[in-house]
Amino acid sequence: QLSTEQAMLQQTLQKESKVNKRLSMENEELLWKLHNGDLCSPRRVSPSSPFHSPRNSASFPTTPISPR
Repeated sequence: QLSTEQAMLQQTLQKESKVNKRLSMENEELLWKLHNGDLCSPRRVSPSSPFHSPRNSASFPTTPISPR
């Protein structure tokens, strides 16, 4: 029973890690575009965007990113 639960938790962890990595890469790409002027108007994001939902905003605290 414990090994089954451990396997399920391991699988969930791998899936969450993959999603987290993808979101981090997407965030880095958007920040790069923002700093390099590739985004036409970043304020044009719709209110239904997942980045503005209360559920996600609590998970990702905003920290200043230093340019590389």
